[in-house]
Amino acid sequence: MTGSAPSPGPAPGPTPSLVALGEAMAVVATTEPGPFAHGAPMGRGWAGAGATVAVGVSRLGHTAAWTGRVGDDAAGAMVLAGLRAEGVDVSGARTDPDARAVERAAATGHRRRNPAWRRGDGSLAEW
Repeated sequence: MTGSAPSPGPAPGPTPSLVALGEAMAVVATTEPGPFAHGAPMGRGWAGAGATVAVGVSRLGHTAAWTGRVGDDAAGAMVLAGLRAEGVDVSGARTDPDARAVERAAATGHRRRNPAWRRGDGSLAEW
């Protein structure tokens, strides 16, 4: 037999203590009590059950990874950058031009969340 064995590729990194699967989304929230309306003071961030668990594990000094889909847009880039900044491995995450998730929250004296997401056509859907 002639030739050489295929290269095994780069050495794998350390196995994370936790691999979280699931949602991650951009959050736009009012910063003062009142309606979610044009001109209201807003803040932005990100959230999602799987993503925040991965951050918690990372903050406790363990290795964590998050895998899932985010939009191929500014909101998705913000989510991935935030996870990376928290020490979470996002190499398994994928960007998708049709997966744009945004959650809006109106501060009405108590925290009330109104989940919404943007469809590929840019319209908002709510539940």
